[in-house]
Order: sequence, then C-alpha cells, then structure tokens
Amino acid sequence: MTNNLNFFSSNLKILREKKGLNQSQILDFKRTQWTNYENGISYPKFIDLIRIANFFDITETDLIHYDLNKPYIKEANSDKYIELLEENRELSIMNRKLARENYKLRRDRREKQVSKKGILASKRKRQQQQTA
Repeated sequence: MTNNLNFFSSNLKILREKKGLNQSQILDFKRTQWTNYENGISYPKFIDLIRIANFFDITETDLIHYDLNKPYIKEANSDKYIELLEENRELSIMNRKLARENYKLRRDRREKQVSKKGILASKRKRQQQQTA
C-alpha cells in the first residue's frame, strides 16, 4: 500500500518547478524548511498546508492524495473531471469558511459563559455582602 503523503513531497516539487520558482521564493518558508518538505523529511503545520495549497491554486486533498506526475484526465472525461475539480475546490472553500464561522461561534459562546460566570459570581458576592 502506498503512503499518500509521499505524493505531497513530490507534488510540492512539481508545482514549484511548474511556476519556475526556487525553494527560497515560496511564501515565507526558509529554503531548508522547503527542502525538508520536498524530501519528505518533515511536513508543514495544517495552517501552512492551507497556505501552500492556496499559493499553488490546488485543493489540499489534491496536493496530498494525488500523484501529479500521472495524468488523471482522459480526453473523453476531461470536461467532467474539470467540473468535479472545480466543485471540489468550491466545497473546500465553503468548508474553510464554515470552519472559521464555527470557531468564531464557539469562541463567542465560551466568552459569554465566562462572562456569565463572572456576573453570577459578583451577584452572589453582593448578596452575601447585603445579608451580612
């Protein structure tokens, strides 16, 4: 069974070379850091994976799971394949937006709970002071 993360490393090199860039020209990564990614020695954090995918205009899924050395598009199915890729990209973008929105909602709910606990604590303290 092939490890799909092997595609990630080789895909980085393919995409970088297609853009005609050297390793030190990609976002704000150090050359040694990028070399380690391309050689499969280390892998980026999730947020950096998203940045890399956006930089190369590819979905995170395609970057990790598909071997970009192999042609996946067959002439008879190319329109359908391109349509599916575009749909997948749109869904990835929507998923990211929903994840951000979910994070904000959870953060706001936590802040309200903390605030509510603080208000309740200060009410109790006032009540105790009034009864004393």
